[in-house]
Amino acid sequence: MELLKKLRVADKNKKNVQIAVTVALVLVSVLLFYFVGVKFASDFASSSVLEYKFENVNLNQVESKVREISDPVKIEKSDSGTIRFFFQNISGEDFEKVDILVGEEYGQALVRESHELIPVFDNNLEYRYTGILISSLVILAVISFIELWGFVKFMNIVDVIFTLTFSLLFEAIVLIGAASLLSLIGVSFPLITIQAGLFLVVFSILIKFYFFHEGKTEIKEKDLTLRQMWLEELKKNKIILFPISALVGISILPFIFIGVGITLTMIMSLLAVFILAYSNVIVVPQLLSIRSKKR
Repeated sequence: MELLKKLRVADKNKKNVQIAVTVALVLVSVLLFYFVGVKFASDFASSSVLEYKFENVNLNQVESKVREISDPVKIEKSDSGTIRFFFQNISGEDFEKVDILVGEEYGQALVRESHELIPVFDNNLEYRYTGILISSLVILAVISFIELWGFVKFMNIVDVIFTLTFSLLFEAIVLIGAASLLSLIGVSFPLITIQAGLFLVVFSILIKFYFFHEGKTEIKEKDLTLRQMWLEELKKNKIILFPISALVGISILPFIFIGVGITLTMIMSLLAVFILAYSNVIVVPQLLSIRSKKR
C-alpha cells in the first residue's frame, strides 16, 4: 500500500515536471515571438507620405536638405521629377519645416499627402525575409501548446519528447531545405534564416538531452524501437501528412520573396501551422498507440 502511494506521488510529480517544462517552452516561444514581432511590427507602421514634383532640379540635393530636418524612412524618386518622402512619427513642426523648405527654396507646393502602411526595411535584404523567422517562431509556439496536450495524454516521457523533438527538427529541415532549394534557382537567402533553422535544431537536441540524461541504455533501446516503428509506418505510406506539411512549408516561402506582403505570408503560415498541428495531434498519437500495442 505504501509502495502504491509512493508511485502515485512520483507519477504526479513527473506529470507536474512535464507540464512545467512545456509551459516554460511555450513562454520562451511566445517571448521570442513577442520581441522579434514587436521589433518588426513597428517597421510596418503607418507612414506619412509627402509627394512633390520638380522640374530641372537635382532630387539628391532636395533629399539631403530634407534629411537635415527629419530623416525619412524611405524615399521614392522617379525620372519624371516626382519625389515621395515617407516619414514615421514626424511632428507637425517638422512637417511644416519640410513644406516651407520645398516651397521657399524650390517654389514647389505639396502635390499630395497620404498615409501608407509600408515595410521600412525595403532596402535591407536581410530584413526583407524576417517574415520567415517570425513564422517559424509562431509555429514553434503553436507546437509547444500542442505538446502540452501531449504531456497530459501520454505519460511516457520518451514518446512525448520524441514528438516535440521531431516537430522542431521537422521545422528546421523545412526551413533549411527551402533555403537550399531557393538558392538553386538563384534566390538570395539571408543568413538569419539559416540561423533560425539551426536554433530549432539545437533547441530540440538540448531538450532531448535534458530528458534522456538518466541512462544511455534506456535511450538507445527506446530510440531504436521508435526508429524502427517510424520506418515501418513510412514503408506502409501511412504517414503522408509530414511530406505534405513539408511541401506547404516550402510553398509559402515564395510569397515572401515576391513581395505579396506580410499579411498573406502570415495567413499561409497559419495554414502550415494547422497542417502541422493536425500531424502532431492525430498522426503522432496514432503512431504511438500502434507502438504501445506492440510492446
